[in-house]
Amino acid sequence: MNGKEALLLIDDDDDILSVTRMMLEGCGFSVLTANSGRKGVDIFRENTDKIKVVLIDLIMPDMDGREVFRE
Repeated sequence: MNGKEALLLIDDDDDILSVTRMMLEGCGFSVLTANSGRKGVDIFRENTDKIKVVLIDLIMPDMDGREVFRE
């Protein structure tokens, strides 16, 4: 990867989402974010052709990381 790829970041903690997004953008990634598992799945389905990497929090209240991965 050359740092230009789109990355989907899914985490229910807004502070972690914000800090991680800034760090990844600083590395040159285009970052899409979702603050819930369900929203992350929706964003992934809408952008399947663009997203190359997905980072998922494993422990989330609505849909945990394992469920998101299965979707």
